[in-house]
Amino acid sequence: MKNSIITLIVALGAICILPAAKAQTQTNAAPPLPSTPQAFYTSVLDYFSSNDPTMQFTKFKLWTEADYQNNVNIASKIAVSFDVYSTDATYTNAITFGVEGGMRNAGIAGTIVDGTGGIQLAYNINSIRLEGYIDGGYSAISSEGFAELGMRVDKKLTPNTFAGLSMGFQIPTTPKGGTAYPIIGVIVGATF
Repeated sequence: MKNSIITLIVALGAICILPAAKAQTQTNAAPPLPSTPQAFYTSVLDYFSSNDPTMQFTKFKLWTEADYQNNVNIASKIAVSFDVYSTDATYTNAITFGVEGGMRNAGIAGTIVDGTGGIQLAYNINSIRLEGYIDGGYSAISSEGFAELGMRVDKKLTPNTFAGLSMGFQIPTTPKGGTAYPIIGVIVGATF
């Protein structure tokens, strides 16, 4: 009786294990990774250099941004901008002047890092927007004012959404602090 129970357990175990072992051999391989870092950078460059004439930017932008400094995620930013003047009402090939404001949050219990506001000058080429900005701000971390100079490149994803990259430098207004590292941002947003 004892041998037949052991034989039954082994048979049931084999019935359960064999299909699982066979299923593991039928999985699909992961897609290949870019062979070199240059292949990745080439694909990013191709994305930002392609231009769709059917999608233009509009006067109002709302975006969120993940900010990195020295390879460390320092904050999340939410920002808004409004174009006050444009050389072309259709934004097809326009130079625009606008105002913007934003706030960085550390993501830890609602800790505010800083608040900024300023002006921007942009060149719109259909679905691509190249933008320079000068913002003034106040750092809640170091309790001091600063100026931030930077540039952004945005690319339309759909008629109402976009993605982009930014790079800015903060210049403290007092001699007590600041860092020489740029703030690199990864942007996603919407236009209205």
